[in-house]
Amino acid sequence: DLFRAIRIVSRYIGRDWSRFYWQLPFYPTRGQEEMSKDIKHIDEKYHRGDVFQDQAMDALTKWRRFHTRAKVDDLIHGLEKIRRFDIIQSIERRVLKPKHLLNINEEEIDPRKKEIEDLNRKLNRLFDKIRSGAISSRDTYVYSTMGLDPLRPSTKLASLSRTSRLNSVHSKSTNLEKSLDD
Repeated sequence: DLFRAIRIVSRYIGRDWSRFYWQLPFYPTRGQEEMSKDIKHIDEKYHRGDVFQDQAMDALTKWRRFHTRAKVDDLIHGLEKIRRFDIIQSIERRVLKPKHLLNINEEEIDPRKKEIEDLNRKLNRLFDKIRSGAISSRDTYVYSTMGLDPLRPSTKLASLSRTSRLNSVHSKSTNLEKSLDD
């Protein structure tokens, strides 16, 4: 994104490239003398006619190399300072908006969304059946998406006291999907 924004700026900035370079942030901080030398070097490098685009590209490439935290927002703030709102609009239209639309589309295509909604509906129906008394809360329900056979009710033995008396505990297991679809 940053490189695309740099290309847009260098294409449209024209004579304002040196004013723009002065407004860009640098981290680590770059002194005025170094920035002045950068501009002078780029000016001397190009002697032909209309070379503003090349000069701007050189300056922005140098900025990107020296500013270790370079991002599109830095370009936009610099453009605001020199009042080049036309270029800001171009960056927003060509770089930022398509990225925003891409993020919206990614959110809509969540493959788990349907599965989560299905599970939520089934759980709501289960709780409704428990509240209405159609299902005893002591019954055990098993949910599986792997298509396993419904589990049969089983009898388990448990130690209920220190005297080792055994009572049978009846556990009823049924497939949740089958129960909820009724």
